[in-house]
Amino acid sequence: MENVNFGNLKPSLITKADTADVLNFIFTDFIFNEPHVAAVKFEPKNAATIFKGDLKAAIKSKLSHVLRNQNMKIVALRLAYTLH
Repeated sequence: MENVNFGNLKPSLITKADTADVLNFIFTDFIFNEPHVAAVKFEPKNAATIFKGDLKAAIKSKLSHVLRNQNMKIVALRLAYTLH
């Protein structure tokens, strides 16, 4: 990712310190705008358990990143992990 120009956006690896910000982004933006999530009609109250578990695995994998704007607000994320 160090070779990609994101303009004014700052990429970073997701860590435990990002948990609250990532969950806030997921529950206020992602679940309403991501087509696959919208297709199954997830709402914050019934998606919390799934996304919290996915986030824990994603942090552990060190494969997940966020993009933050100049105000340090998350504007995009990639949650990824491998199953063993």
